[in-house]
Amino acid sequence: MKKKGFMRRVSFALLSCVLATVLVQGQDEDSVFSFGGDAAVVSKYIWRGQRLTNDWGLQPSATLGIKGFSFNAWENIDLTAVNEGDGLFLSENPLAPAGEHNGLQGKFSEVDYTFSFARSFEQISIDLGTIFYTFPERSASLPATTELYGSVSFDSVPFRWLLRPRCTWMWMKVGTQETQPFMSRRAPVIPFSSPTSFFLESTCRARLAL
Repeated sequence: MKKKGFMRRVSFALLSCVLATVLVQGQDEDSVFSFGGDAAVVSKYIWRGQRLTNDWGLQPSATLGIKGFSFNAWENIDLTAVNEGDGLFLSENPLAPAGEHNGLQGKFSEVDYTFSFARSFEQISIDLGTIFYTFPERSASLPATTELYGSVSFDSVPFRWLLRPRCTWMWMKVGTQETQPFMSRRAPVIPFSSPTSFFLESTCRARLAL
């Protein structure tokens, strides 16, 4: 029964991505709507340099766009029994009840929703959005997290044929925790001491335009 449920989840994720691809191929180029989908099979789940799952996983994703606005849903499904959830044990856990236990195998260990807006002007491009991280099977132990981000790209600069500067700002709310082990370390992170923790990150870089 568990194996059938696992296969149903994997099949549903793959079917959704195939359907999204068909919609993309069939849509009008002049339409204000856009659709996209893909699915990746990964040997490890690594997020911003942090290894979150040390084994195989399936990561389907689908995106709906309306003019400059877009909505994306991204999921991670554990393909092996390596992680535990709330009340979902691994067999090697001494606290697990009698019987076979597979933890989060075949389940959505993470589902992320991204709402964004992007627009290009003559010499400037902006991208604003929010990402809502959820953990369906671990919501009691790992609260949902919200991240706000924004970036500005400039084309009108000296030597623009060589450099395209881009600045990104990120702000993260982390449930009721005071630390966030999954925060990117590309730039200084400023924690705010309060019942709910916030993080601010800023990154500026110039990309080679070849």
